[in-house]
Amino acid sequence: MSSATYQPITSINMGPPRHVEESESSSTDMERLALDCLFVRRFRRLAGIVLSNAGAALVMVVLLLLSVAYEVIVYQLGLTTSQFYVVLGKKHWWGFLNQTAFCLGLIALVAFVKSGKQYVSSTVTVQWRQLLTKRLQELYFSGKVHYRVNVVETGIDNPDQRITQDVDRLCQVLCDIVPTLLISPFTIAYYSYQSFSVAGYIGPLAVFVYFIISTLVSKLLITRVVPRVYELEKQEGRFRYKHAQVRANSESVAFLDGEFAELDSTEDHLVELVKAQQSVYNRQLPLNLGVYFTDYAGSILSFLIIAVPLFTGAYDDISTADLSGIISKNTFVSMYLISCFSKLVDLSSGISTVAGNTHRISVLLERMEAINEEDNLMEKIKQANKPSKDDDSDASDEAAPQFVLKNVSYGSPYDDNIFAEGLTLELRPPRSVFVTGPSNSGKTSLLRILKGLWTPLSGSVTREFRGSLFLPQVAWFGSGSLRSQLYYPYAPPKTTPHEEGEIWRLVELAELGHLLKRSGGLDSSLQPMWYESLSPGERQRLSFLRVLCQRPKMALLDEATSALDEDTQVKLYRECRKLGITTVTIGHHACLEPLHEATLELHGAARGGTWTLKERDQTPNGDSTVVENAQS
Repeated sequence: MSSATYQPITSINMGPPRHVEESESSSTDMERLALDCLFVRRFRRLAGIVLSNAGAALVMVVLLLLSVAYEVIVYQLGLTTSQFYVVLGKKHWWGFLNQTAFCLGLIALVAFVKSGKQYVSSTVTVQWRQLLTKRLQELYFSGKVHYRVNVVETGIDNPDQRITQDVDRLCQVLCDIVPTLLISPFTIAYYSYQSFSVAGYIGPLAVFVYFIISTLVSKLLITRVVPRVYELEKQEGRFRYKHAQVRANSESVAFLDGEFAELDSTEDHLVELVKAQQSVYNRQLPLNLGVYFTDYAGSILSFLIIAVPLFTGAYDDISTADLSGIISKNTFVSMYLISCFSKLVDLSSGISTVAGNTHRISVLLERMEAINEEDNLMEKIKQANKPSKDDDSDASDEAAPQFVLKNVSYGSPYDDNIFAEGLTLELRPPRSVFVTGPSNSGKTSLLRILKGLWTPLSGSVTREFRGSLFLPQVAWFGSGSLRSQLYYPYAPPKTTPHEEGEIWRLVELAELGHLLKRSGGLDSSLQPMWYESLSPGERQRLSFLRVLCQRPKMALLDEATSALDEDTQVKLYRECRKLGITTVTIGHHACLEPLHEATLELHGAARGGTWTLKERDQTPNGDSTVVENAQS
């Protein structure tokens, strides 16, 4: 027996600070979310993602053209009222018929343009959602970003909701308000000129003053609503996630008689949700009060405007019929000018929703981009420091170490527990290693270090992923056929009749022939959530079949057979040895230990992060060799 003592190294390959990040949704941070320069910058960024697509930009141009056409037709239709006053006042029969026919034509045209505008707006919504979601998903599944934002970091709540529900709501509201925002400056300028031509400078000036006051009030009130919308979206996500948890673990809850506990928990989430929802409505009350006052007050402003030139004698020399037409035209122009401003004020609620969702989506986007940049930088550093291969080396790729840990210390990123100190380990074919130890001793965490999901506190890790396959503790299955499950995440290869027979042999070896009959064969499409009907043992056997079908050089297995009986476990592992698959196994079952050449026992934080590595002599009566670290 030989031993080696290692001193902890704390100056090499240091990981990130070990603490739980403060939630971004604290009250102080939430109050900073408003209609400010940060919102403008974030909105421009999201708009740039969408409009960089030529097709989306073209459809947006079509939407704007239809919006302009709609405004032109509405203007012509609005003037028909004043013309009716004139022809009716003069009792002009043919003029009345012509005006009626012209008006009916405009009505048909405006109906066609408005319906087309709404259809194109819906199409824009779909395109925007697709482009934004695609960009977010590309970042989300880039490297291990999804793992970082969901598991390692706690600063971003409900990333799934931000990618799905928040993007959808943002795009729907945006497509309703963007045409109005872009067209309004032109319509306001045109109707201001028309108002000036009828009522003088009093007309547009009165409307401008009226709008400026209402806008300032709305801006103040919107700023108070935005952070509450942000908080509401967060609570909606938490409430939905709680129910999704219960759905996914319904059988466990039933076995544990946990219905009353889950009811209490969901009630607590509901209380927080309705509190956030009521808070939004409380803040929207004064906002809506200002919006509706602006809408209804504008209805009499047009008459106040025309009253000034009328009572000062500007129209004394005009006939009654023509005066009726002028008053009608002024009423329409002033009312529509006020309507243009009122539409902008009415957008307050929509803008608050846009602002809240823009901040939520942008926070996730910015963090994922930062993680991606960090990973790319680390990869460049790793490649720069990677030693060049010795051209004269006779070592084959098969014998080259796949994972090398040198003086590695690692622990949980959520607390100060150190699972292992100064761990030095080489994992290479054909040497299989059995990793064991008490619960919470860092066995699964070791796989996280090997996979690169966690960063060690000190030491160095060399990883060669080619030819390796990881099986997590919780079996995961996606959509598609049974064949696609066996080769996940890769596309199933084309097989010869001999290879097809081998797959069926392995399926029978794993005692899953009944699953093939139930699903209709290897290539039949499976129903959504099909795997929920599988027992834990069936899930583990199906997951283990990935190793046997894909045949990596090395399989790293995290208690991948814990739900199986010993005979089945031994049978599957012996098949791995037969196929030349080296296994690194995390487990507790003693029946698996003899099937490995070495055993690594982790003692955990309770024993100071010590560990024992025992090499198994392959001769029948040979002694084992032990390498054990010690604290100095």
